[in-house]
Amino acid sequence: MSSVPVSSSPSPLQKRTMVTTTLSGAAKDAKMKEAEEYRKKAKAAMEKTFFTRPDPIVASTYYKRVSTMYDGYDFSDLYLPSSSSF
Repeated sequence: MSSVPVSSSPSPLQKRTMVTTTLSGAAKDAKMKEAEEYRKKAKAAMEKTFFTRPDPIVASTYYKRVSTMYDGYDFSDLYLPSSSSF
């Protein structure tokens, strides 16, 4: 008799590798500009005006889009002061 594996799917305990890509140049600038536009829309959605009231659901949707755009962004090119200067 030959044995046949019951499941060929990977075990939940197996290590998964994540591949991240970083943007550079004009693509990076465009993505950051788009993220900034979504951030402004989210801020506007939370403002109260004469005819509208704050909408946290719409704002959270925009903030979620911004966070996913920032996930692939490499912040190492920004100046960050060392902790000893505080």
